[in-house]
Amino acid sequence: MSEVQVTRMTKSEAEAQGFTVDTHCYPWLAYKGARFAPTEKFEIEPEPENGKEISVISMPESEMTVTNPFDMAPAVFKQGLQIRKLNRDTLIEWIRSALVEGIDYGRIHIVAKSKCELANKGRAAECKEDHHWSKKILFQPGAQKICGMLGITPRFPSLKDYEKAAVEGTNIKNIILKCELTNAAGTIVAEGVGARSVEKEYGDLNKALKMSEKSGHIDATLKMGGLSELFTQDEDAILRGEDTERMAEEHHLVFYNMVKDSGLFDSEEKIQRQLSNLSRAVGKESITEIPLSMFDLCKIQLKKGLDALAAKRKEKSGDGGK
Repeated sequence: MSEVQVTRMTKSEAEAQGFTVDTHCYPWLAYKGARFAPTEKFEIEPEPENGKEISVISMPESEMTVTNPFDMAPAVFKQGLQIRKLNRDTLIEWIRSALVEGIDYGRIHIVAKSKCELANKGRAAECKEDHHWSKKILFQPGAQKICGMLGITPRFPSLKDYEKAAVEGTNIKNIILKCELTNAAGTIVAEGVGARSVEKEYGDLNKALKMSEKSGHIDATLKMGGLSELFTQDEDAILRGEDTERMAEEHHLVFYNMVKDSGLFDSEEKIQRQLSNLSRAVGKESITEIPLSMFDLCKIQLKKGLDALAAKRKEKSGDGGK
């Protein structure tokens, strides 16, 4: 790999040499020719020390994209880490000062009424027990503010497929949308996924699509900024509110009965093992932790798994009888 050369100049000096400097993306981009088909281009990093000078990192076109960050020149790698840390710290500080609780994010009372005297009296908002409340949940307005401030735009590449299916009269039961966050240059900087059951929205396909978009947008925003330390994403906890515990018990009972009634397991231990397999398949420690947003999809998946197991056993039994 040829040596990377780093030169220093101001933005005006770069422009004086015939480069157009795009400051709406990160890193900045100095280029000649067409924006998306430049004849020459450089990545540009704002200097953290004084905010005026910039480092123009010049390298052959074939090395503009490094497969592994550890292959970068040490000076460039160190500088990149310093700049990203500074910018992320600035973003976190801005989020804490600019986002409004109750509008952009919020917390909900998640302990059952039976375990909170104030909630039992209909005064959950007065509860001061921190462990009775959820972690801060990022709402869509908050995700929109963060992306807008960073010049990031969400797009949903698979949305048109659902719209086409709806026009053709296809019976859509579940929606899974991928959200791509793109910068001004059109580069994808983060991805997220949102899912929704149409049945859960009482057959309202448009609402199910909107909810999937919102969920995917929030998911992608959290990933883009590494914001899990500040927020979580369990919008259905908002809907469950104080009924979180009761709903979890109902979920467990539905799944339990599905496994037990299948007749495929002859002991309680095997039934519980099957339920544990389902919870692990969706990244949860227990079946009671599965959120409402995943309930319908998990129920469908469990039925498919039980049907497949029943068919396999029937086939095996038939082979043994030959």
